[in-house]
Amino acid sequence: MQEFSGQDRAINPFALGAAYLEYCVKQGWLAKTGEGGTAQYELTELGEKKLANVPFNFDLSKLTKTADKKKRHHRTR
Repeated sequence: MQEFSGQDRAINPFALGAAYLEYCVKQGWLAKTGEGGTAQYELTELGEKKLANVPFNFDLSKLTKTADKKKRHHRTR
C-alpha cells in the first residue's frame, strides 16, 4: 500500500467500503444484485461463516487528518 505524505489528495470516503464489498463478492461471501446506487448485497452461507469474527482494524487517522485541513484558496491574477 502506498503512503502519500505531504500531499493533498481528495479521498472518496466510500471508495474503501466499495472496494471491500467488491472483494467480498469475488470471494463468494456476498451476492450482489443491481448496480450503482441501487446495488444490494446479501450475505451468503459461506460469507456468514467467513465474516462472523472478522476484526476491522482500519486506521482512519490518516484519512481524517487530510479531511480536517482547511483547503487553500489560490489567488488569481
